[in-house]
Amino acid sequence: MSSPTTTKIPFDDPEALVPPAQLAPFLHTNEAVLAQNRYRRTGVPFVRHGRRIFYRVKDIRAYLDARTELLD
Repeated sequence: MSSPTTTKIPFDDPEALVPPAQLAPFLHTNEAVLAQNRYRRTGVPFVRHGRRIFYRVKDIRAYLDARTELLD
């Protein structure tokens, strides 16, 4: 049985582009959910380069920051 792989997102480079296959495990979801979010225009903003899809690190960070809830 294979162990789960750790997905590294290069947060030190805000302009880095991350493919859906790398982002999905980081968000604890799958590529199909990311595709549905793109279709519905929800979720993390994305960049289309030809037929390929990427997510900017700065957009991933903004998406997560906007959904972070702080408990008092």
